[in-house]
Amino acid sequence: MVGHARAPGTARRSRRPAARGWLAELRLVAAAALLAAAEAAGAGPPCRVDVSLRPARAVRGEQVLYELRVHRREDVREVVFEHPLAFPALRTEWLPGRARSLRTEDGGERYDLVVERRALFAFRVGRFPLAGPVLLCHTRPASAGGPEAFRLEVPEQVLEAVDPPRDGRPPNFSGVVGPLRLQTVLEPRALRLGEAARLAVIAVGSGNLFEAPELLPPSLAETPGLEVLPGPRRLATDPGERLRVRITDAADLVPLRPGRIPLPDVVLPYYDPRSARYRVARAAPGILVVEEPPPEATGPAPAPPPAEPSERLPLAAWAVLLGGLAAAGAGLLLRRCRRRSELEGLLDRADRALRAGRASEAADLLALALRRAAAARLPGARALTPPELRARADGDPALREASELLAELEAARFARTGAGDPAALAARVRAATLALGASRGR
Repeated sequence: MVGHARAPGTARRSRRPAARGWLAELRLVAAAALLAAAEAAGAGPPCRVDVSLRPARAVRGEQVLYELRVHRREDVREVVFEHPLAFPALRTEWLPGRARSLRTEDGGERYDLVVERRALFAFRVGRFPLAGPVLLCHTRPASAGGPEAFRLEVPEQVLEAVDPPRDGRPPNFSGVVGPLRLQTVLEPRALRLGEAARLAVIAVGSGNLFEAPELLPPSLAETPGLEVLPGPRRLATDPGERLRVRITDAADLVPLRPGRIPLPDVVLPYYDPRSARYRVARAAPGILVVEEPPPEATGPAPAPPPAEPSERLPLAAWAVLLGGLAAAGAGLLLRRCRRRSELEGLLDRADRALRAGRASEAADLLALALRRAAAARLPGARALTPPELRARADGDPALREASELLAELEAARFARTGAGDPAALAARVRAATLALGASRGR
């Protein structure tokens, strides 16, 4: 066959643009025909939408459910938001949506229902316009040059947030909205002197527990015979049909004497929008039972050496001598012995906690012992933060070392990240208490 000379591939490249244009026109014609046929058959739009806000008028801090229901026809390949769904000036929490198929009354045509849901919280009073989002419904075919997306505007909603009523408001009301429930967990309820218990107060509800005050009662820190070491708050959310909020405040309780120590009740007033009434959630931790530590196993006491003959002083001289000694130093000696015994008890409990693998409890006990030892050197040291203690050390190396150790122990207790070698840290604390002149060595 004879042909004209041309550059290889020239004709093929020149025909490709024309082929693409012809295919695009064919797709447009086919899509227009499909849409025309659907309209002639009485078919509805590709997407329909309805939105609800429940309730539209809520108490400040009450959970409001925003629900957007999108009905998409079977020939819709995807529905997307033109801009992300957002609610400025409100706290927003995602809730799982739902998707199911249903048959409408419009000619028996099948639609798929997709639901988008959010939990909204207003933290101030006022009106909050919620601008309606714009949805884009893309129908088939999904190729270049196909029909444009069907643009659907969602109606705007308005949320009105009001204050709880003043009538019947408790004097200690903090703004918490319910419903909610309180629970206390005390473990263990009975222990020996030298051990520590943990009290956790848990509040679960559907309102603004994010703003709840400290759940541990203020009088807990003033309980006689008890050292209270509070920890950080924990917050958790559980999305479902509605958002469930859970907060936990906890503290380690270190008894200082044996006996029965009653713990104060936990009280939290709240407003219940369902009943339009103020209510009080209450939980009772109960009584912490503290027993004496078991006696240490010791051998029989050695017999006292025989008394050597000596010259006896007159009875009156002995009375004068003993009276003077008692007046001069008995009080100081008693205080030192008592403090030394308490410190040794705390250090021994920390050693037992370390051997049992309870590093966090050991850190609490070591910090308590170190603060008590520092207070013997510097009055008021138990209430100082590590930087404040360092600033008031006035060149005292023992106090500087105590401030550094307290910073390490505080990081270990609150961050729960450990403190290197726990046994080495315990040994440093024991040495620091010795340097402060408040503990004996081993």
